[in-house]
Amino acid sequence: MKSSLLLLALGLTTIPALAQRAGNDYIVTTAGDTLRGRLQLTGSRLQTLILRRTGQAPTTFSPTAVVSYGDENSLLGQSKLIGPHASTPEFVTPLVQGYTSLYVGQTDNGKQVFYIQPADSTYLVAVPPQSSQLTYLRLLPDCPSLKLEYSETLRRYSYNSGGMSRLIMDYNACRKPQQTSLQLKKSEGSHVSIGVKGGINSSSFRNFPSAYTKSAATGQGYQVGVLLNLSGKTRFSTQLEAVYIHLQGKSSANQVYNGNAYYNTDERLLIDYAQIQVPLLFRYTLGNSTLRPFVNAGPIYGINFSDKSALMYHNYVDGTTTQIPPADEKISLKSQRTNSLGLTGGAGLMLRQPSLPTLMLDLRYDYMIDGNTNNTTPNHQSLRLDLSVLF
Repeated sequence: MKSSLLLLALGLTTIPALAQRAGNDYIVTTAGDTLRGRLQLTGSRLQTLILRRTGQAPTTFSPTAVVSYGDENSLLGQSKLIGPHASTPEFVTPLVQGYTSLYVGQTDNGKQVFYIQPADSTYLVAVPPQSSQLTYLRLLPDCPSLKLEYSETLRRYSYNSGGMSRLIMDYNACRKPQQTSLQLKKSEGSHVSIGVKGGINSSSFRNFPSAYTKSAATGQGYQVGVLLNLSGKTRFSTQLEAVYIHLQGKSSANQVYNGNAYYNTDERLLIDYAQIQVPLLFRYTLGNSTLRPFVNAGPIYGINFSDKSALMYHNYVDGTTTQIPPADEKISLKSQRTNSLGLTGGAGLMLRQPSLPTLMLDLRYDYMIDGNTNNTTPNHQSLRLDLSVLF
């Protein structure tokens, strides 16, 4: 149990240190203002930017109102015209800036699309993956050393961020070796929040060995813990938790053979143990209002300890005799600690208000495999309700 408590304490001490890495985001507007806060990209093709500032209501920006945005580590996006006939700009992420520049955006179905900005051009040109070689020949002329007319070019410069960045860097070095090209450091613009949580659970325990009662045990328990939430500029986030959970249950009574004694004997299984659970959740949040629903799911690792499970034998007479039955007997089933693996999933509501901690109400279903050969920590399922506070 000491090592389990140390694990929980480690989470309490390391999470605040990680939280200090959260960035200070910024927006440069077309009016020349620089606004700071926390950014989130949303909407179709991630073309809506939401700025959250302490003590103020969230502000929404379209590409027409923004020149660029980023965090303390990197430039994350710019507003650019795409195509010679475009009238309104779009948000794109710069990858290479120089004589010829490279950007990446998102299609309607969520796939990456790359854009090249030729020298002296005021707009970007899309590079379709199915005709990328023809686009290279048209937009990247006068550099025979790249051999863009050969199919091996597609293998050398694959259609991804790394391959496309190498292509533009090599082209710029070929055409303008005296001019510096900058390959931008990729940043996810992550934000780390820490929090605490607590709640109740209703659990059922199954798969008992044949020597014990066949009926399932059910009962209620509780859980408390700490959490770390890592979010980016989109609706997706990751949450890591360290949770102490108390699990208990009781099976229905099952009459057992006692050698034809004058009394009857019922057997009942009592489940009582604890776990340190470490769930890793992947979350998708809906909406941008104060109250936002979310769904999440992921794996769980658990350490079982403090096992007080037992078999209870209750002796009684049926009224046809005045003899007093033997005293009830309780046989401890305590065994050495085991590890657990499982999955969890559920949905919840998030309440976010300016200058206040974020509240989350989360309903989850756990399916845990606690060890098929352990009599006192059988496989169990839990329906749990948690209230969390994120700072």
